[in-house]
Amino acid sequence: MSRFLDRRVVSAAVLGLSVLLEALPAPGQVIGQDLSKCHPDEREAVAVLTKAKFTLWPGEDGRITRAQVSGSKTFTDKEMALLARLPELFSLEVRECPITDAGLQSLTPLRKLRTVDLAGVNVGDEGMAASQAGRG
Repeated sequence: MSRFLDRRVVSAAVLGLSVLLEALPAPGQVIGQDLSKCHPDEREAVAVLTKAKFTLWPGEDGRITRAQVSGSKTFTDKEMALLARLPELFSLEVRECPITDAGLQSLTPLRKLRTVDLAGVNVGDEGMAASQAGRG
């Protein structure tokens, strides 16, 4: 069971509905195994990110809103650039992966990104500044 609550289930409970909404994968489900469940514009990026051991949480429309990876030696600056193809991404956790300041620059187009956790990665002030460019 995911430690994140699926707001669709919570909404159903609040409204007194006894039906679980299962049309889209719930947050916490890795959707890379079945690419038909993710947004068509994101399928290529999702396929590569799941191979790099990412856990991906979709929003209600199937677009990825949260992404997490920890300890993946195959997730580098090159794969980091794929995150720019996830325009609805608002939360990113990358821990103990070989990314650098250059990799963080690829986050600049992600205008909705609000939370970035980079524990144990080799980035400095320059990379952090680049990743925050354009967000207020």
